[in-house]
Amino acid sequence: MKCRKINFFRWLLAIFGLLILPLSIALASSAPPLSGTYQVVRHTAIGDRVHVSLQVHLVNGETRDLHIDRMTLWDFSHPAKDSSATCSVMLHGMSSADAAGEFTIPREEYLLWKRGVRPRIVLGIAEPNGRRSSAVVRLNLAAGGKGN
Repeated sequence: MKCRKINFFRWLLAIFGLLILPLSIALASSAPPLSGTYQVVRHTAIGDRVHVSLQVHLVNGETRDLHIDRMTLWDFSHPAKDSSATCSVMLHGMSSADAAGEFTIPREEYLLWKRGVRPRIVLGIAEPNGRRSSAVVRLNLAAGGKGN
């Protein structure tokens, strides 16, 4: 009798493990490979546009190194003129790095940031084989950072 109960619980545990394994793999892979925070260092209103200087802290959750050579603020259907900045940041695997950029964006977009909307930045990545790729990062406001 005891042997049947033990075998039943073994089978139950095995089935439970098989059901949980795909869920844990899915949750682990849902973590974004790139994440980041931002802080507005300076902003200047220019008519219906705002010139912002951003300090961006990027975190690479992947094991491969990334060479980032362009940052583009892209929250609307297409990037605004002067919403790209060239940079040269080597973001090593499983580490973080800081980058700075100056952008001119529509005033409406900047006002949305002040209301808590997180800006989206598209990173231009130079691959070792000479190809280019991009990655989209939704930035969070840095702790203690100025969002205005």
